[in-house]
Amino acid sequence: MEDDLAPVKLVFLGDRMVGKTSLLLRISNDHFTEDENQVVFEFSESISVDGKNYVVNFWDLDGGLEKRFRSLTFKDTDIFLLCFDISDRASFENIKESWIQEIKSHSPLTPFLLIGNKMDLRNEKMRLLKIKVVGDVSVGKTSFLRRWYQDNFPDHEETHLFPGRKRTLPTVQDTFFTNITVDRENFVLTFWDTVCGADFQKLRPLEYEGTDIFLVFFDIANPSSFQNISTVWVPEVRHYMPMTPILVVGNKIDLRTASVSKGQELADRLESHYCESSYATAEAVHTVIQTAVRLAIQNQSPIKKGFKVFQWQKKKPKIYRHGPNPPVLSPPGKMPQIKILPSTFTDDLRKMYRDAAGDNNWDIRFLFSLNNQPLVAHKIILCTGSSVFHDFFVNNEEDTELSQLLSCADSFSSCCENREESKNLVKKSNFKDRNGVNTQVLVSDHFKLERKKNNMERKAKGKLKSCLHMNNSVNEKAFDHVLEFLYTASPNVPSDAEESFCAKVISLSQRLGIPSFREMCENITNSEAYLNSSLISTVLEERRKIAMEKFVNKPCFSDVLFHVNNSVVHAHRAILMVRSEVMAAMFGGGFSEGDSKEDMTVSDYRDLLVLADRFCHLQLISICEAAITEKIDTEMKKNRLDSTRCSEVITLLLTGQAHNAHQLARWCLYVISTNYTEFEACDDFDLIKGDNLRHVLEHRWPPLAYLKELEEFKRKTGRA
Repeated sequence: MEDDLAPVKLVFLGDRMVGKTSLLLRISNDHFTEDENQVVFEFSESISVDGKNYVVNFWDLDGGLEKRFRSLTFKDTDIFLLCFDISDRASFENIKESWIQEIKSHSPLTPFLLIGNKMDLRNEKMRLLKIKVVGDVSVGKTSFLRRWYQDNFPDHEETHLFPGRKRTLPTVQDTFFTNITVDRENFVLTFWDTVCGADFQKLRPLEYEGTDIFLVFFDIANPSSFQNISTVWVPEVRHYMPMTPILVVGNKIDLRTASVSKGQELADRLESHYCESSYATAEAVHTVIQTAVRLAIQNQSPIKKGFKVFQWQKKKPKIYRHGPNPPVLSPPGKMPQIKILPSTFTDDLRKMYRDAAGDNNWDIRFLFSLNNQPLVAHKIILCTGSSVFHDFFVNNEEDTELSQLLSCADSFSSCCENREESKNLVKKSNFKDRNGVNTQVLVSDHFKLERKKNNMERKAKGKLKSCLHMNNSVNEKAFDHVLEFLYTASPNVPSDAEESFCAKVISLSQRLGIPSFREMCENITNSEAYLNSSLISTVLEERRKIAMEKFVNKPCFSDVLFHVNNSVVHAHRAILMVRSEVMAAMFGGGFSEGDSKEDMTVSDYRDLLVLADRFCHLQLISICEAAITEKIDTEMKKNRLDSTRCSEVITLLLTGQAHNAHQLARWCLYVISTNYTEFEACDDFDLIKGDNLRHVLEHRWPPLAYLKELEEFKRKTGRA
């Protein structure tokens, strides 16, 4: 009778995918399929053990089930069967770290049986090899390991947390295991990446113990990393692990600047082996790993019989604990940063407007009918900021009537009830100019262009001056604010200004085609002045484009000519004087350049720096310094420092010191000091004298003391 059978409850526990359900399927119907058909399988079966009959209840649990729910099935359990996958070390380690602890916390008196499943996947000949990867920062160590990891585990890539955002590589690759077959032998490889940096310099050797082979990487496109193979990494590895083989790996062969022969020559000199690879193209990545495995097994002691994949081979430490410690090479100091001085353009143009009446460089005067003080300005500034002024002064070749010019403004049509009324506002009159030629003058209720024969219309130093008469409807104070905005792009309207005054400013802005000023004034009246900062940046950028297209090195409104290398450069006296104190003294003082043409030679950025120093333009000097250092630094990263490049840096050092480019001089001294060996072999090294030479010798890298310690270390260890 089945009721007389003794019940036994067996609960199967273990990680997911260790084969619990497959094992129960095999017990139930002696059948197994590689297809994963079921997640959980439970059944009961009557069996006889030692002449006694039992009804066994098999309980299968999902390894991913939450712990709080799983423990509900533990009641009345007679025995736990803890399963792990023989081919998966993590499932074996979780037995002790997780499953046994869970059983003891809920059923401390219940026995458990450990079951190693999938024994058909066990390979008695598998050997464990530890591969340690070292090298300078940014030589591609982590990228190389990522390439190998992705090739072996294509389905284990991390899921994007933010779709569409590019994933960046980690600073260091976590240690991971892979299986590989080399020369018909199976191996379990564990890869150890290296964290570079001063904080980890003393901790790094702690990971060297038990290493079977070192992969010492350098960047083929970075000469400094190539030099550090023999001066930093190989001496350190040989000190701590003298019997461990070394494989020198030249990475990034797709960016090759060093030949294969140089890498092979270095490896021969260091009594090691040499390979090349590219993590970007995956070229020769597998070749490097296979070569490393072959070198490791040639040096490894024979494996013990019966070694299993989960049994750690006990070896004596390989760390060499005798002899002198290798010298520690501290990293070079930080490269000096080139700072660009803030722009003074807005302040300079505000000064240009306020001082225009006194410097006599203005070319347009505004007169008001109430006998107020006239306002003077510069046409180039007005035409850059106002579409109406631009059309009036630049595009007036067809004698376009003022009404048509003002129609470009948004509010002109609203000021007049109809087109005929707008035409009546404009009158035409004729008179003869100094050459006896009839000239048409426009007179309106808004503007009156009056050309006086001897005073207001004249060619003064190549500039045509004009005068505009304003009628009673134009408020001088409001017009002054509009002109200042055209110079500075900043609304100098106080927040507590009267509404009537703001209305006048807004009206003038509309009539003169300055919608940005109108919008800024409206923001001020609405207590939203904080919105104007972004508008100012937009206005300045728009004006820059107009100036570059219409006026920079263009004859329009130009009153200064420079002859440079058989070509003519057009400029504007007022802007030159306000932007450069030297130019102001040259054109405004008693110098001959005030009425003559200045010849200048500008060939490249260094000559531009010399000119910037000549005219005391400190911001332009800093811009030149930043451009020069960026260009040289980019070229140094791409190509090895040769005698030509070294001579160029030395010349830049002397040029910077002679022309007040102090940031450039400090940067050049840093480059010379940190690349002392290359510069010492340069023919122009003799040009470095005095304080420069003392600074270079004091800050040279690697330091002379380190090189002496390294030679002494090599002598004591027999590696000289």
